[in-house]
Amino acid sequence: MFNLVETPSGRVGSINLALLEGRIHEWGALYQAYLANHLRAHGVEVELDARTEMAKLSAVPDSVVAQFSKRTIGGTAAARAFARSLGLDWEALTPARKIALLKAGVQNPREAKSDDVSDLAAWRATATRLGYEHRSVLRPDDIVPLPSREQRLETAFQAALPLLGKQFDRRAVIDGADARIAAAKGLIAAGIAEAGDVDAITRAFRERGVQRRGEDAALIWGHVPGRQGRDRVAVTTTLEVREEETLIETARAGARDHSAALSRKAIAAAVASFPEIDFTSAHGRAQRQIIDQLGTCGRVGLAIGVAGSGKSTLLKPLVRAWQADGRAVHGIALAWRQSDDLAEAGIAVENTRAVTAFLRDLERGKLVLGRKSVVVVDEVGLLGTRQLNAIMAAQAETGFQLVMIGDPKQMQAVEAGPVIELLRRALGADKVPELGSSIRQKAEEERETVLMFRNGQTEEAVHRKDANGTLQIVPGGYEEAVAQTASLWRQRFEANQDRPDFSISVSAPSNAEAHDISLAIRQQRRTMGQIGTNQVTVTATDGAGEREYELALAVGDRVRLFRRTNAKFTEAGTVGNIGRNGSVLEITAIDALGLTLRNGEGREGAVAWDTLRDEASGRVQLAYGDALTTNTAQGTTVTEHIHAMPCGTKLVTAFGAYTSGSRHREQSFIVTSEGAERAEVIARRPLGDRREIGRGDLLNNVIRNFAQAPETEAALALIDRAVGLRRGAVQAMQRVHRAAEVRGDVRDQPSMLVERLMSRRVAQAFAEILPALAAQLRRHGGTLARVARIGADVAELLARVARRPLVNRHAEAEFWHLVGERGQDSRDHMERQKHTMRHNRS
Repeated sequence: MFNLVETPSGRVGSINLALLEGRIHEWGALYQAYLANHLRAHGVEVELDARTEMAKLSAVPDSVVAQFSKRTIGGTAAARAFARSLGLDWEALTPARKIALLKAGVQNPREAKSDDVSDLAAWRATATRLGYEHRSVLRPDDIVPLPSREQRLETAFQAALPLLGKQFDRRAVIDGADARIAAAKGLIAAGIAEAGDVDAITRAFRERGVQRRGEDAALIWGHVPGRQGRDRVAVTTTLEVREEETLIETARAGARDHSAALSRKAIAAAVASFPEIDFTSAHGRAQRQIIDQLGTCGRVGLAIGVAGSGKSTLLKPLVRAWQADGRAVHGIALAWRQSDDLAEAGIAVENTRAVTAFLRDLERGKLVLGRKSVVVVDEVGLLGTRQLNAIMAAQAETGFQLVMIGDPKQMQAVEAGPVIELLRRALGADKVPELGSSIRQKAEEERETVLMFRNGQTEEAVHRKDANGTLQIVPGGYEEAVAQTASLWRQRFEANQDRPDFSISVSAPSNAEAHDISLAIRQQRRTMGQIGTNQVTVTATDGAGEREYELALAVGDRVRLFRRTNAKFTEAGTVGNIGRNGSVLEITAIDALGLTLRNGEGREGAVAWDTLRDEASGRVQLAYGDALTTNTAQGTTVTEHIHAMPCGTKLVTAFGAYTSGSRHREQSFIVTSEGAERAEVIARRPLGDRREIGRGDLLNNVIRNFAQAPETEAALALIDRAVGLRRGAVQAMQRVHRAAEVRGDVRDQPSMLVERLMSRRVAQAFAEILPALAAQLRRHGGTLARVARIGADVAELLARVARRPLVNRHAEAEFWHLVGERGQDSRDHMERQKHTMRHNRS
C-alpha cells in the first residue's frame, strides 16, 4: 500500500504517521478487550493473564499455553515448514538455499502460514501428547451478562492499577500512552462497551490517584517534546518526586560533611605503596585525580568511570589509605557476583555483599557501621531510587562514608530512577569526576571501537566490526545463530588453547537465549572430551522461579548459581561459601547426595541437593553457565567475548551493545540472526514492497537498534521541562492490592530500613514534645473528641465515595450536601465552645 492520500481539496499528500505515535499498543489492548467481550458472549470464561497482560482462556492449562507459545523467532519455523512442503531436508540445504526459503517464509508475515500452529489436526495431536484433551470452551447456557457501566469501570480501574504501578516500578516517568495502555488492559478483565471507556479509566487515574509501595500517590503530568516532532504527555507521581527530592537532600547533607576526608599525605603514601601501578601516563594521571577527589570529598561521593577504565585499580590506594586510618571498608553492588569483584581492590571478601543482603544485615543488626566505616558501591547506575534511598538513610543515621562508582552508559537500573543523574544534581556536576578513557582493551583500535558504542558513534562502530570480520550475520534464523555462536566459541577456544591465561565468555540479551547457547556449547565441549556422559537429570528453575526446564548434568558441566551457596570443602573439611548469585562453577563429581563443585579459585566443595533447591517449588536452582545474560556479565573481564543475539538485535539498546561489547581485552564478536534482522526490515516496509534486502539493509537495521538509548528520565527533570504541568488528586482509603504491593514477592521483599530509621526519629521527637502536648490535650480534650467524631463521619462518607467512585451527579450533590452539613455542625459547635470559654473568663 502506497503512503498516498488525496485531500478533500484535491491535493495529494501522505498519511501523517506521527498521529499513530503511542497508540498502536493501546489499540492492541482494545482488540484484546473486544475479543474477550465476544468470547464471553458465547459463554467462554476469559481472564486477564497476569504474565502476558492479554486475554487468556481460563479452561486451557498454562503448560499447554506455554508449549504452543514456543515459536521460533525470525521466520525459521515458517521456512522449515515451507521446506518440508517442498520435500526438502532443511539440514542438508546450503546457506544460500536456506536464505531463499527463509525469504519465502517471512516475505509477507501478515499472510497466514500453513504450518503446525494453524493446522488443527497437528494442534490436537500435540495437545494429546501433552496429556491434554481439549473440550469446547463454549457455554451457551451459561452466559454471564455484562455488569453495569459503573461496576464494569470500577473493575477495570482496579485491574489497571497494578499494571500502571508496574510501569512506575520500572520508570519514574512514563508516557501518557502507557497509562492508556494500562487502562485498556484493565478492560480485558472487566469488559468493554466502547473505546471511550479508556478515557473514563484514565480520568479515574487522575482523580483518584494510584497506589505506590503501600501509599496513595497523585499523578503529575505535562507536555514534553515527542520523537515525531509532536508534543507528548509525560506522567510521574508525587511519590517519585518525593523519593528523588529525599535522595538529593540526603546526598547533599552527606557531601557537606568533610570530617572523613583523607589528608593529601595519607593519599600519597597509599599511592606510593603500589609501585606497579603507573600513575604517570595520561590515563594514570586521570586516575590519580579521581583518587584525590574521592579521598578528600565529603561523606557522600561519586565518580564515573567508563567500562575498562580501571576502577578497581584506582580504588586500591584509597582502600589501603582508609584501612591505614583504622576504618572498616565494605563493598556492595546490586548482585553478589559484582560485589565479589571489589575484593580485587583490597576489600575483605567477608565485607562484600549484594545490596539486598547489606540492607538486610543492617536492619537485623548483623552488620554494625559507624563514622569509622566506609562503604564502596560499585555499578551504582544499576540501582533504583528506592534502593539508593535505603542506603542513603543508613548513611545519614550511622554516619559512614559512602563512595559510589558507576557508568550511566552501561546497563540501566531495573527499578525506577536515574540515580547518577540525581546524584550529579545533588553534588554538582563539577564535583563528580569522570574517567573517560579505557585501558581494558590492549589495541588502540579496539579501545576506539568500544568508546564509539558508548559515545553514540554506532554507525561507524558497526561498519568497523563488519569490515574486520567480527560482526557475523548468520544465514538462517534462531537455531542457526545459536549453532554458529557455539561453533565460534569452539574455534576461538581451540585457537588459543595453548595460552594458560586465555579466557572467553558469551553473553545474550535474555535467559532463554543464554540457556540455548549454553546447551549448544555444552554439546561442543562434549565432542571435545571436556564433559562426560549425563549422570542425572533434574527439574530446574531460575532465580525468579519463572522458568522451568530439564537440566541434564555431567562431570565437567559449568553451572550458574542463583543464590549464595555453602559447601563442605573437600580439603579443609570446613563449611563455607563456594559461590553466589551469578557465580559459574564446574561440576567435578555427582552422587545421590548432591554435587561437588569447583569455583574460580580452584576450591572444591560438596553441595547437597537440598541446598540447591528452591524452597517454594522444590526445583533445583541451577542453569548452564557457558553463556550469561548481559546484565549478569556486566563487570567481567575476559580475553575475548562473544555477544550473541539469536533473536536478532530488535530488543538490544545502546546500553546492551556497549556493555557486552566492552568485556574483552583483545577481541569481541557480534553474532546475530539474518532471519530475525530480515524479518524486522520487512515488517517496517509497506505491503507489497518486493525490493531485495541486501547486507546494507541488515547492517542499517543493526545500527538502528544499537543506536537506541532510552535513558530513564527523572521525575524532577520532567517537572523542570514540562509545559502545562498539572497535578491530580488522591482519593484516600483505597486499599485494593495494598498488601500484595507493600510486600511484593517473598523472594524480593523491600527493606524496611528507611521506615525503621524514620520511626526512630519520630519516636525521639515525640519524646520531646509529648509532655506539653499532653497538657494541651487535657485542656481541650472535649472539643477534640467532638471534632474527631465529626472527622470520622466525614471519613466514612469519603470511604463510601471511594467504594462507589462512578456515582451519578445526583448522588454526588447529595454527598457534598451531607459534607456541608457536617462541616457546618462542626463550625457551630466550635463557636459555642468559644462563646462558653469567653463567658467563663469574664
